[in-house]
Amino acid sequence: MKPYVQILINGEESIRTSSSWHRHNPVFEVPGETAILDKSEVLIRVEVKDRSTVHKDVELSVWTSHLDEMLSFLALSEGGGMHSRSASEAGSGIIRKSSTDLASIATTIEDEKDLSDTAGVDGMLTVRIIEARGLKGVDKSGTSDPYVRVRIDGHSVYKTKAISKTLAPTWGEEFIIQIPGHPTPIRFKVKDFNKLSRAVDLGESRYNIWDLIRPDQRQIDRWLPLDPVGSGEIHTN
Repeated sequence: MKPYVQILINGEESIRTSSSWHRHNPVFEVPGETAILDKSEVLIRVEVKDRSTVHKDVELSVWTSHLDEMLSFLALSEGGGMHSRSASEAGSGIIRKSSTDLASIATTIEDEKDLSDTAGVDGMLTVRIIEARGLKGVDKSGTSDPYVRVRIDGHSVYKTKAISKTLAPTWGEEFIIQIPGHPTPIRFKVKDFNKLSRAVDLGESRYNIWDLIRPDQRQIDRWLPLDPVGSGEIHTN
């Protein structure tokens, strides 16, 4: 795999990184600078692609956001890392952002989208990933090789082993993590493992942690439906 990132502002290419050869966790650190006349009319599109020397480049992932939404999110985070001129300049400004940071912001905004405002108390959380059922079969055999990735508060925190050729895997794995008391997104993404190509998404479940547990409980014990509808369920305890 030779991934690279392309960032488009209102449909026009603004930043394109070089390819990171044969790396699944590339770091690009490519700065860019774009003049903005009216931030209320700016649409940012981040595309992650796999470069091909023979065929058309393969699109690995896409994220889009209006600049207003991104700036609102950054205003709540520490430092932000994105700079704009004063509001007196009629919304004009300069964005200075690395493509790596934009991709990270994209994921965090998506994790927090439509999140409830339920809050709890700072402390330790035990997450047990028990099993799943009703998963989609994406391999030629009609089965999958499922594993789970977990993100909490915008950060990847755990990955289970892959279970071969099943639509009802049992993992029985657990981890313990410190969580904050503010509304905190947790995302369980079930994927099909492939040795020779990238993993295929089987479904995901995303919640505010504090909608799943009580402050005095500190454990999740539920069957959570996976999106899109019909993708099965995952059991956490």
